[in-house]
Amino acid sequence: MLSSPLTQGETLTNEEQRKLLLRPLQHLLGRRGDRGIEFDTLGHHVVSAALFALVAKYGAETAAEFIDDLAKSVRNDEFSFQRKPN
Repeated sequence: MLSSPLTQGETLTNEEQRKLLLRPLQHLLGRRGDRGIEFDTLGHHVVSAALFALVAKYGAETAAEFIDDLAKSVRNDEFSFQRKPN
């Protein structure tokens, strides 16, 4: 479970939320090979979970518009990174 740096009544900024959520994901990505989980399998399930959450919160049409924008970002190399060999 994640520990929160907040006291009751405080809210996290978008940047604080992003950092708090990315830490365990980075850890999971780093350890996935130790557990026998392929990188693409993990990625598929993480993206699927995010899509279920987006559709549940915003509806299918808004989620689809987000995905269209996301596809453009992927094509523009906004998510490229140097992948380390396994």
